[in-house]
Parts: sequence; structure tokens; C-alpha cells
Amino acid sequence: MTDSTLIKGKMEELVTDMQEDDWYSNLAPALQLSVAEVHRKHIDSIRISVGNFLGMEKRREPKLSGSNIGSCPREIWLKTHGAIPEKFRPRTKFTFQLGDSFECDIVSLVRIIALLDDTITVREDLLQADIEWNGIKGHCDLPMVINGENYLGECKVRTSYGYRRDSVNGPEDLWGYPHQANFYCRALEQETGEEWDKILWLFGNKDTGHFAELVEERNDGKYVDLALDMIDAVGSDAMPPRPPHGQSLDGDKIKSIKCCYCGVKRACWGELTVTFTSKGKPEYHIKEDGDGELER
Repeated sequence: MTDSTLIKGKMEELVTDMQEDDWYSNLAPALQLSVAEVHRKHIDSIRISVGNFLGMEKRREPKLSGSNIGSCPREIWLKTHGAIPEKFRPRTKFTFQLGDSFECDIVSLVRIIALLDDTITVREDLLQADIEWNGIKGHCDLPMVINGENYLGECKVRTSYGYRRDSVNGPEDLWGYPHQANFYCRALEQETGEEWDKILWLFGNKDTGHFAELVEERNDGKYVDLALDMIDAVGSDAMPPRPPHGQSLDGDKIKSIKCCYCGVKRACWGELTVTFTSKGKPEYHIKEDGDGELER
């Protein structure tokens, strides 16, 4: 994982320039049309995001895809075997929606940078495509060519806490983002016949508006086997066991934050009670059985 200056400085410079009253009008007519097309695509993305938030978009049939290839196998198995997703708390839905909108902003800014900078190309043909690896399909954030090299751009919007951690060390395996990015690299390679070995992480801080970026080399040695295990687990008749993060308890409290924000935690753990920390974060407690033992 290495610090990078491929996009960040250009993004901040563009946001500054765009605040000038005559920024758009000073563009050449052809560029104005291209920027207008980016604007249209941005609005389409926001429309879908807001539609999901308002419950207007049809719920997709649950299946294993590029976006959840790094998730908990037990969670995806339960969703694909009929478990009904739980409703998120309003504050969680607002947080997710804010992150989605910020990610759309980042994608549009990079698209405009690519129009103005001939060292950067956004592969729009791949951005719109269903790309596939080993029968699993998905859509990636930003397939790009920078200085003649292919990069998979992945946008992640974090709180200040997550931003401080991820912008230095890269995203955690816990949430499956590295797994997901490595899957998209393999799928892009299969789609194009070209090498896609570099991942460009673009981080946004939803609390402060700061940007950061890191470059990481693709790691097939680690993630191919995990992906194949995931495919086998989700396709099995038997429900997979909980992964290591889901096996740790503090008394009767589930310790894993990933379990706490899982959409099928009650289908996984059974009956749960919930308490809240002083900061409003939920804590889930599993129920004791009739003999005073914790049900697992």
C-alpha cells in the first residue's frame, strides 16, 4: 500500500476552479457538452440512490455478486435462502445515503478530470458493463487508464474515524472491500484481456470533505481462494458457520460491529435484545436458553 498523488490534487484543484462563475462558460463547446453528459449521469446515479432511500426502487433478488463477494458467507447464504432483511434504523439509512451521494460526487469529479487531462481516461465502456469472473457478475466504480497503466478506482466514503485509519492503512478486510476490489480486477482482466493489477483507493471524509488516495497491488494469492470458498459456501445446501468475526462474545453481547450492522442478524443469531451506547450505537445481546446457557 503506497501513498499516491494521481487524482487527489487534481480533484481539489477542480473543485476550487468550479466555484468561479465563468468556469463552465469558458470551456470549449465540445467540453461543455461532455461535462453536461457527466452531469446527466451524475443525476441518474443520484436518482437511483435516492430512489433506494425512499423505497421507490424494486428490491433486487438477493444473489452473490461483485459487490458482496467479500461479505460474510453466512449472511449471503441466509439472504439467498429466504431470510427477510431487517429494517435499518433511520440514522443508519441517512448515513448510508450520505455516503452514496458523496461517492457519486467523487466519480463525477474524476470523469470531468479525465475530460480535461489527457493523462487520465475513464473506461466508460467498462463502467457501464456487467463484468464477470467465475460466473459472478458486478459493476466496478472507476476503471481508468492513468499514464498508460490500467487502474481500478474504488471510492469509499468514511467517517472521520474510518478515514484516518483507511487513508493510511487501506480498507479493512472485515468489510470485504479489498476482496471486492481484487474480484473486479480479475473480472476486468477477463473482460478485456488486459492486465489490471493496480487498485487506486479514493477516500472521502463525510464529516470534513477531505480526500485521500492510496495505490495497492492486486493480491490473487490471498483473495482467489477466498472467492472460491465464498462461491462454494453460498451454493451449499448447508448454512455456513459464522466466520471468526462472528464467534466472539462479551458475556451475552455480540462483539463484532459487522454483526451489529448485518441485515439478517436475527436469522443468524436468533432472538436478540438491543441496548445503545452513550453515542447511540446499538449493542446486541443474545438470549439465554431455559438452562441459563447462551444460545449460539
